[in-house]
Amino acid sequence: MLRQYVAFASQRAASHLNDELKGAWAARTVQMKAQVKRQEEVAKAIYSRRVNSIEQALKIAEQHNISRSATDVPADELPDSELFLLGRPMLQARLENLQAVGPAFDLDYFQNRAMLNTLNVGPTLDPRFQTYRYLRTPEEPVKRDSPRRAFLMIMWGIVGALIGAGVALTRRRTI
Repeated sequence: MLRQYVAFASQRAASHLNDELKGAWAARTVQMKAQVKRQEEVAKAIYSRRVNSIEQALKIAEQHNISRSATDVPADELPDSELFLLGRPMLQARLENLQAVGPAFDLDYFQNRAMLNTLNVGPTLDPRFQTYRYLRTPEEPVKRDSPRRAFLMIMWGIVGALIGAGVALTRRRTI
């Protein structure tokens, strides 16, 4: 009977643990999907802003017929409002390069994608997982050998005697 109860309790605890694991796994997967999507949106927004900036600079360079670089400042240090000074050929090359490469993602994005791919596999649950184990057959509890009842009787007897002596002494003074 005890073995059946232990097996039942173990099976029930294992099913609860597996349910909690599935729930935590699903929550983490949803969180990772949202984080990856957010990082993709940020990268796409930065990419589109950069492409738009270079296209606008290219239009201005074509309007003003700037065919070669009109500045000594390195291209990376130029603000977006002065990119047209690089000239039409350089801006066209930058635009083609940017369109060929696409959005730039940071290292965290790739780590999160790898984690999401791992989470998409799902948890591997062991149906034979044992939560309770015992080494020997349980024994019946042994009756305690301590003299607790006798000790309590003696202690309360002493407390009663002290209270009685206190009452007797207080009555004696008042007479």
